[in-house]
Amino acid sequence: MKKISVLLLLTVLMGCGVYGGYGFDYAQLSSIERGMSFKEVTAVLGEPAFRDFDKEREAWTFRALGMQGWSVVKVWFKEGKVVEMKSYLEDTGTPAKTNRHLDGKKDSSSGTVDAKTKVYVSPEGKHYIQTGNIVVTPEGKHIIVP
Repeated sequence: MKKISVLLLLTVLMGCGVYGGYGFDYAQLSSIERGMSFKEVTAVLGEPAFRDFDKEREAWTFRALGMQGWSVVKVWFKEGKVVEMKSYLEDTGTPAKTNRHLDGKKDSSSGTVDAKTKVYVSPEGKHYIQTGNIVVTPEGKHIIVP
């Protein structure tokens, strides 16, 4: 019964964008082509997290959180059409070195966080904490991941 519960949970998590392996999947990335419009790109990747432009081009940056870290896709447009795209995994950096309470006081423990502890922030601003193979959601749920 425990194995079935874990498998069911993993299936649900993989279907949820936040817990997927890389954030954006191959089908999404391979469907972006030169000449696509802003509307066609947002239909595939969703709303951009950032927008940059200069005199000639405009760049939109899309971000999705996966278990491997932040998946980033940057799409450049010229005259409203895709001219270039790059995708990569963004290093989330190292975990914090000290624990602090909300009041700013240092924790009385050793002051270090386990090296396997990571904090992910979704594009919606929600914080997900992963310690080993346990993810704690903003709602306080504990989820086991592979």
